[in-house]
Amino acid sequence: MSIALVTGSLAPYTNRLYEAYSRAYGADLRVLQCAKVEPGRKWTVPKPQHLSVKTLRGMAVNKSEVSHVYVNPGILSALARLRPDTVIIDSFSPTMIAAGLYASANGLSLGMLIEGARDLDPGEHSWLHAKARRLIAPRATFGICTSHCAREMMESWGLQPGRGVIVRHCGSWDAPKVLRGFDERPFDLMICGTLNANKNAMFFADVVERLGVEGFKPKVRIVGDGPLRATLTERLAAAGVTAQFDGHQQQDGIIEAYLSSKLMLFPTRSDTWGLVANEAMLCGTPVLASPHAVSSRELVAGYGTGLVRELDVGLWAKAAREMLASKEVWQSFFKRREEAMATFGIDNAVAGLAKAIEIGRAGRRGQRPQSDATNSQVGTASSP
Repeated sequence: MSIALVTGSLAPYTNRLYEAYSRAYGADLRVLQCAKVEPGRKWTVPKPQHLSVKTLRGMAVNKSEVSHVYVNPGILSALARLRPDTVIIDSFSPTMIAAGLYASANGLSLGMLIEGARDLDPGEHSWLHAKARRLIAPRATFGICTSHCAREMMESWGLQPGRGVIVRHCGSWDAPKVLRGFDERPFDLMICGTLNANKNAMFFADVVERLGVEGFKPKVRIVGDGPLRATLTERLAAAGVTAQFDGHQQQDGIIEAYLSSKLMLFPTRSDTWGLVANEAMLCGTPVLASPHAVSSRELVAGYGTGLVRELDVGLWAKAAREMLASKEVWQSFFKRREEAMATFGIDNAVAGLAKAIEIGRAGRRGQRPQSDATNSQVGTASSP
């Protein structure tokens, strides 16, 4: 029996998880994506080796770099041809809602793969978004939850407690075999991501300028591009700061940037997860993050791989100076990555995904779900 996963577009990190799961379990996983690559994304997704991937015809309304509404009328006929026993959706566009209702109407196992937190979710203040979530969640037989925050959010929509399994983000690549120490990293600060208002590129400039006023001019590295690049370039130049702009980078370039930097700043205004925190952790780069990302709460603060501070320039300048004050202080964050790596690893994620799918299929057969405590700790993988 096959699994149909309906998604906006495969990304390097989701492709890695689905490939690893399909390879480990011999699963027939069919990905139905609404776009080959979403607007604003510059990444390259490897050619799938263990997946079947089909791009649906249809239309999209691109509200922002990360918000897209998909309408793909062919989703129902595609599912009818595939005849899967399990359907997984990862958002609430009309295409995903149609897939969810199809699964429910036909007695199939239905899963939601959703990230976020209640305070970051539009369903908390938009009637339409709330209606979509509460239409699908009570019909779902399982939830694939990227965080504890996401599981609590799904249950608030109507997912039955005990059916949500934590499946941590694990990034799109393994940790580098060789890490660099404090003195081997020529850049003091870095930022990685789209240079726009939501990622708060100007706040990064504010912090760098404040550090300069206080007598410390950091050497900085900027990975990514976006509408605020020119303004950021001008501000850093005016402050007399040595800055390297790398633009968009693929895997090797991103890893090199993390390994060359002592500290990553992540001043986002809103992120349903924030994979840069995972990437920094893999490379042993401490993070100074805003509280407005779920990864700040459950990875950076949860495992001590950095500090989380409210978006106040003075607080961030003080924290950055403290984190870079000595090798010993810096290494105290560096050392904490070991525990985090065990949790946010590909093997753990694959086992969690397998557990979630099995809970969903058991639910379709009318069996009771395992306890919430059991679902929090996935064990050794076994065939679904």
